[in-house]
Amino acid sequence: MTGLTLIGFQDSVYTRAVRLAPSEKALAYEYDEANPFTEDGQASPAGRDDSRADRPLASMIGYFALVSEGRAMLEARSAPSRWFAGISARAAFAETRPGVVAVLEGGR
Repeated sequence: MTGLTLIGFQDSVYTRAVRLAPSEKALAYEYDEANPFTEDGQASPAGRDDSRADRPLASMIGYFALVSEGRAMLEARSAPSRWFAGISARAAFAETRPGVVAVLEGGR
């Protein structure tokens, strides 16, 4: 085992792309599913408060929630909505958001 663990959402094109590299090189790796759309789970893999997968996922979900349709879909799912509310309240999340987001949010 290489000690390599990939964390992602199985339907994500990013996850699929990242899984290609070790497969092409015949490197063994573990895979932890992080599904932001399950109602009974968290976006983070079980047992983790914050994973490396949460950070880019939070940014993607943040952009998704900028439009009313995306925001409505997120709010309709309590577990991902709670997760996003928690991670987006962190100072690090706000400090690393691009300035254009404030414009898109209309000053929110």
